[in-house]
Amino acid sequence: MKKSEEQIIKYKEEFKRRRSRRITIFISTMIFLIVVGLFVLPIMDGLGVSRMVWAPFVYIIMFGVIISIAFVWKCPVCNAYLGGDVFSTRYCSKCGFKFDNKS
Repeated sequence: MKKSEEQIIKYKEEFKRRRSRRITIFISTMIFLIVVGLFVLPIMDGLGVSRMVWAPFVYIIMFGVIISIAFVWKCPVCNAYLGGDVFSTRYCSKCGFKFDNKS
């Protein structure tokens, strides 16, 4: 099905928004893991709190991150998952829609 120029522009803008959200999630997750590793882990160990008590909360948060990525990182045209590489995704492998004008 041929898409109008207006639809193509709309899809490309939506892809940019979704990529921006995915990068924000990635950066936030990295900051969270650094804070947990550098500050929370030593503090909890110093207080004698077992990792069995607080570590499940970290796992639940990371599971939430994975779920949020699954909802965010989809093709705006066909709604298929776009894969793991947020930084070099150029087209949808399912419908073939190109998100940029390169190659």
